[in-house]
Amino acid sequence: MTRAGQYRTVIALVLPTLVAMPTLVFARGPTPDGAAIYAGQCLACHGANGAGTMPGVPDFTGSSGVLRKSGYVLLSSLIDGVQRPEAAATVPALGGNPALTPADMRAVLNFL
Repeated sequence: MTRAGQYRTVIALVLPTLVAMPTLVFARGPTPDGAAIYAGQCLACHGANGAGTMPGVPDFTGSSGVLRKSGYVLLSSLIDGVQRPEAAATVPALGGNPALTPADMRAVLNFL
């Protein structure tokens, strides 16, 4: 099979999935409001500007800060929580609110 034939085969297999994706995404309901979740769950420790309100809380505004980590690591940290011995406080799983979902945590990361 030629390279062009291989590309056509891949496109024929992948295209239906790509076309169906918006339906799958929008079928889940409204997009969570990352800013509102941050205000309700994160603001007390991380502050309105992300610089932290107490010693040991990561500064999100720094160019070498915690937000430079991969999206996977950040999302895992928000979902599972973070415990660091040197920190003044821990990050509870799902921001301390078990009603929140991984989609809510993704919305917070998108907001940041």
